[in-house]
Amino acid sequence: MSKMSNALKKTGEGSWGRSEPGMVQDNIDSLFQPDTVAEFQFLEALRKKTVLEPEKKLMLAVLEDGIKSFQDHAVARTDTGRKLFHEAEAWILEHDRSWVFSFESICDALGFEPSYVRAGLLRWKQQLVNPHPPLSRKRARV
Repeated sequence: MSKMSNALKKTGEGSWGRSEPGMVQDNIDSLFQPDTVAEFQFLEALRKKTVLEPEKKLMLAVLEDGIKSFQDHAVARTDTGRKLFHEAEAWILEHDRSWVFSFESICDALGFEPSYVRAGLLRWKQQLVNPHPPLSRKRARV
């Protein structure tokens, strides 16, 4: 269901209903927020829409495994979990295209921008570690 139809349903406009004051503006604002797609949803869509050669299927599987290790073990409490996370993080952060199965080589082969994927994963990690960043001094005084 599209964001527009969601907004219309929430406001009642799609069924000729009336909405509460302020509700329409909240719904309109939500239309301009970026869609969030989970990593597995995106990769599953790629797998279904694209006929991949065996080499690219393997590369996609390696990328999925690296991202899964990064996300599954980001807040690991065991030594094994922390080790898996640090290995995945080092692989993702490495700027190397000389090895066919490096993060950057795989992203290039699959048509992804490595810096964009990397930035998204690091942003995800930051939100996981610090979900509510403190207000800056400037905002706190206002």
